[in-house]
Amino acid sequence: MSRTSFVLLLNYTIQPYWDTQLRHRRIHLLRSELSTSNFLVTTFESTADIEKNLKKEVFLSSHFTVKRKMSNEPPPMPINFQTVDDYQNIFVRGVDGNLWKEQPPFRNPPPNRVQVDELVFSFQVWDNSLVAVLGSNRNLWLEQGPFGTVPPQRVQVDATVQSFQMISTEEIVVLGTDSNLWIEQGPFGVVPPTRQLVDTGVTQFYKVPNTTFIFVLGDDGNLWLEDGSASNRQLVDSDVLSCQALGDPMSVWVLGVDGSLWLESAPFEPTDRDQIFANVLVFQPLDINDVVVLLNDGTLWLIGPPSETPDVRVTTQIDFNVRSFAATDTQNVLVLDGDRKLWWDQAPFGKLLHPKRTLIDLTVA
Repeated sequence: MSRTSFVLLLNYTIQPYWDTQLRHRRIHLLRSELSTSNFLVTTFESTADIEKNLKKEVFLSSHFTVKRKMSNEPPPMPINFQTVDDYQNIFVRGVDGNLWKEQPPFRNPPPNRVQVDELVFSFQVWDNSLVAVLGSNRNLWLEQGPFGTVPPQRVQVDATVQSFQMISTEEIVVLGTDSNLWIEQGPFGVVPPTRQLVDTGVTQFYKVPNTTFIFVLGDDGNLWLEDGSASNRQLVDSDVLSCQALGDPMSVWVLGVDGSLWLESAPFEPTDRDQIFANVLVFQPLDINDVVVLLNDGTLWLIGPPSETPDVRVTTQIDFNVRSFAATDTQNVLVLDGDRKLWWDQAPFGKLLHPKRTLIDLTVA
């Protein structure tokens, strides 16, 4: 099973299948559109209160929202469900902020499970006994199993954290609530830890594994490929809402402000890109040929390589009424529906009704 990732974004009227994965980007956009310091928020719990006083049509997008397996992929911010061992263990965050480690047999929720922690905003599973947990108070922890006692054995990494990417047990890339991006090194336990500043004014990022390269999206919509810091960088594209790479700094998937999804390649000239799909809400590249996309009508699709007709890709519908998802390969997808039921969808896909699927849990964030 290959390591995979996906990105969540939105740029139209709020719909029922929205996910809390959008909340932190709302904060950035509220900052830029309201331009008033007394309206800034530093906790996502405050976002709903702000939204009550705003019109429901605003410009929104997300930080890297990613399903990962085992190593250096960036985390979803927040991630709400994740498996790293072919569905033998699924970590699930409920709408109440409780994080659980769940095991089969499934179909009759809740399944066999142990609680990892409470008041969780996001998390990244490193393996089944080590989880990086971002609390709703913005404190970032490394938590160690065995789980079942709350809180578990843990060590604090940092505070006032907006999002993060765990590169190894001794290196974590951290985006602060002040939009400063840092590379932080262990041993952890002292706040802040040893760290180096990468850039400022950052809304999202992705560090390419086993390299010094980081894709950095600024709050102006410009996407940069930086070699360690902002002093050594190349402009990739502008008017970008979100992006995702697959471990190669020479190519990147880019979602534009118009909802068009592109695959762009070095040297990142305007001609060095291929349009993949339009009206995209969420995308998760699986490899250089296959990508899963959630459209703004709530339908979920697998976009494959070009067919016999050049530049025409094979498209297969996976499911509908989808709020968010996390694919592990072209045959298996975790799907959160509009009722916040978490399903394990399995191929074959392409039917008018739901595919073969197994109910994992209810009231999932």
